Amino acid sequence: MGYLSQKKRLSREAFLLMFSLYATGIYTILSLFFKVGFFRDSLFHVYLLELILLLYSLSLKKVLHAGFFAFFALIGYFQISSAAPIFFHNKLDSSQTVSLIYDFEKIMLTDKKFDTIEGSLIVDNQKSFPFLQVLADINQPIIISVELDKVSAKKRIEELKALTNFIREQDVPTIVIGDFGVPAWSAEMRRFMENTGLSVKNSLVFSKKGCKFCYLSSPRFYVLGFNNVGINKLKVNDSISQIKILLGIKSI
Repeated sequence: MGYLSQKKRLSREAFLLMFSLYATGIYTILSLFFKVGFFRDSLFHVYLLELILLLYSLSLKKVLHAGFFAFFALIGYFQISSAAPIFFHNKLDSSQTVSLIYDFEKIMLTDKKFDTIEGSLIVDNQKSFPFLQVLADINQPIIISVELDKVSAKKRIEELKALTNFIREQDVPTIVIGDFGVPAWSAEMRRFMENTGLSVKNSLVFSKKGCKFCYLSSPRFYVLGFNNVGINKLKVNDSISQIKILLGIKSI
C-alpha cells in the first residue's frame, strides 16, 4: 500500500472512531435521562454496536477509544440487565412444572395432568385479556395472556394499569405472558413491574407474530412472574405461530 493510500485509510479510521465515539457517547448520556421513544427502543442495538466498536478499536490498538466504548457498553449493559436477563433465562429448580403454548392471542396448557379454569380480564368495552388458572397440587397460578403490540402509548398505559389492579387483587401466583409492545427497559414496563412486583424471566426474544428473527426490532415478548417462577425451557416454533414455554414454579 502506497504512502498516500495508507494515510487516507488511517484518516478514515480516525474519523470513523471519533464520529462513533461522539455519537454513542451522546446517545448514552441522553438514554440515562430520556426514558421513552428512540432512546429506550434502541438501547440493546446501540449496546451491541458499542461492543463491536470496542473490538474494532482494540484491533487498531486504539486503547483510549476502546476504554470509552467499554464504558458506554457497560452503562448500556446495566440499563438492560436491570430490567431483563439478556442471554439466559431465569431457571428455577422445582418439583412442579407447567408446560404451555402462547400463540400471540391466548395461552394453551399442554399438561393434561392439570385442570384449568378459564376467564377474561375485561380492560374496556372492546378488549379483554384471556387468562387461565392452573389447578395444580402445590400452587394454582393464574396465567394471563397479553397483546399490546398494536396499541398507542396512551392506551398501553391504561391497559397496564388495569392489569396491575387485577394482579394486586389476586392471592395466588400470577404470571403474565405476551407481546408488550415495548422493551422491558421502557418507562411503561419498568413502572408496571415496580407496581406489581413481577420481573422478566426469559432472556431477550427477538420474535413477534409473523416474524421469527426480528433482530432489527426491540425485544417485546416477555414472561413475567414473581420470585417463585422460572423458565426451564422456551422455544419459538419455526412457523412463528406459537412459543412453547416450560415454567418451573415453587410453593410460596
